[in-house]
Amino acid sequence: MDRGGIQAASEPGPAIESYVAPHPTTLGPTSNVAERTFPDTKKPASIRAVRILDVNGDILRTSAPIPNEPLVVEIDYVVREETSDLYVVFSMVNAFDEDVVWQYDAETDVFNNRPPGEYRAQISLPDRMLRAGSYGVNIALVQLGHPAIDYHIRPIVLELSDNRSLLATKNVKWPSNLSMPLPWKTKTF
Repeated sequence: MDRGGIQAASEPGPAIESYVAPHPTTLGPTSNVAERTFPDTKKPASIRAVRILDVNGDILRTSAPIPNEPLVVEIDYVVREETSDLYVVFSMVNAFDEDVVWQYDAETDVFNNRPPGEYRAQISLPDRMLRAGSYGVNIALVQLGHPAIDYHIRPIVLELSDNRSLLATKNVKWPSNLSMPLPWKTKTF
């Protein structure tokens, strides 16, 4: 029972687990570091890992003060079959599921030239682009004109805090929506 309604009906253990489970509208899984790896799907192309790095190349903590330097998002993926018009999509959403950043690498040299192999895409996020708040990362491999080949919704969730500014003491949050292209680098390894 909660607020006069039945929330879960079962044995006490499963009922408690159901009650304390994350609400479906929360951003997603959280952990200590901004890195996730994924099992091999054996699809024609699949995402293997995503990570967010600071300016020194260290993996960012998922709960941290707002970084004062640029961040780099790395997406590792494998292409098993020649696939025309394959591109990588990266987006970051806020707690309201609004896109803060939505980018794809279709304008890079590898758009129509991704022979089978392992790749690492890097997206540079400008310094101070993100403000205090919760951000979920979404990634996908897409073939133009087809459903996504592989995708992951919010495998990384960042909780950024602002404890350095005068406005932070007043609990002012500054939303950030990006409308400029970001630089991409993709290489095989």
